[in-house]
Amino acid sequence: MRVQVWSDVSCPWCYLGKRRLTRALEQWEAQGGEPVEVVYRPIQLAPDAPLDTLPLSEEERRSYGVHSTDQVSGYIAEVAAGSGAEFTWRPSWKPNTFDAHRLLAYALQEGGWRSQGRLEEGLLRAHFLRGEDVSKRAVLEAVAADAGLSGAAQVLDSGRYVGRVRTWLTVGALSGVKVAPTFVVADHALPGAQPVAALVSLFTSGRDGDDTERSPVRAYRLAEGLLEVNDPLGALHILEPALAEHGDESSLQLLAARCLFGSGQLGRARDVLERLVERDPTDDYARFLLGRTMERANDHPEALRHFRVAMALSPSPEYAQAMARASTRISA
Repeated sequence: MRVQVWSDVSCPWCYLGKRRLTRALEQWEAQGGEPVEVVYRPIQLAPDAPLDTLPLSEEERRSYGVHSTDQVSGYIAEVAAGSGAEFTWRPSWKPNTFDAHRLLAYALQEGGWRSQGRLEEGLLRAHFLRGEDVSKRAVLEAVAADAGLSGAAQVLDSGRYVGRVRTWLTVGALSGVKVAPTFVVADHALPGAQPVAALVSLFTSGRDGDDTERSPVRAYRLAEGLLEVNDPLGALHILEPALAEHGDESSLQLLAARCLFGSGQLGRARDVLERLVERDPTDDYARFLLGRTMERANDHPEALRHFRVAMALSPSPEYAQAMARASTRISA
């Protein structure tokens, strides 16, 4: 079973939620529950925070509840319980956390969910317990190294995982995630730093549901939404788990072809579309998209052939315009 946690490393309630999640998982496993993997997804409390980080004002520090060791109370005491004897609580900055989320995506991709969990914990500790600025490269590299993650400098130097983070931010918005943290198991969501008992109940409710990432219906809807906001690579990423388990579904294959076409992967798009029209010669849209793929590849005679078949199957102004366009280019 997978738990997805929409979280930000500058969110105190996310830190509390992480502590409660740990206790809930221990209780779940003690009761004989199945193994659980925890994956962190991005949500930004301050997406417009400047790259030149500003310090917290005194009022903001009070709202965070800055305490010394002998003044710990309330929810901060729960965080302290899992943080070691030398506990301090001193958030000092209002960071832009986008690069931190890039490294979390990298950790998940390269090291798996346990590696990502170690990095999440390290970033929370850096921000809340050491008062460090988790938007700064040196801090991010040091935390990544402490978590056993190599290659952080190369990721930060490049544009890697920028698209992945933006995709998941969009998926969160499309899924209605508005609160940090939000815990998701299959198609069940629980917003906020909920009590341990509520999290255990969430595991029970989601145990027999479809994994959100592998449900073909859910993946299809999210991928369509990403295509509408011009993120074909992100849409393809969301489709991949469903395609791995439901690869024979023509609707998923056609949507994947749209993603490939939209991202300029014309050879792969052509392969998928040719298989689709061979399987179902009456699919006019697959035939039309195959024509568009050939048109973009500058093979206008082949594009015209597919446009004509699509038009014969289902007369459409869009198909007629494509035929005219291809004919003009051939005769030019």
